[in-house]
Amino acid sequence: MRELYGVACRKADLLLSGHDHALQLFAPQPECPGTWTVVSGAAGKADRDRAGSRTAAFEAYRAPGFVWLDVRPDILTLRFYTVAATGVATLAHTQTLRK
Repeated sequence: MRELYGVACRKADLLLSGHDHALQLFAPQPECPGTWTVVSGAAGKADRDRAGSRTAAFEAYRAPGFVWLDVRPDILTLRFYTVAATGVATLAHTQTLRK
């Protein structure tokens, strides 16, 4: 992902990626100021101990989930959902980014 930072930093407000281990939201990092990072597509495979060292604004492990984006001209709302074995989605976190 580091190679994407060079392309996106200071140019993109949000970097979306998919991964089968975690559902995460990272605020802008020192190496990529101004760019939030969303990791979605969580299949719930990883334990927190093995998932990395960056502090996340939100993260969910060991539970499937997805991110719903509501895009407006000057507001982006990110809604993170986890999904139970029964198929029921539950809102786990909301983050609003303003331009």
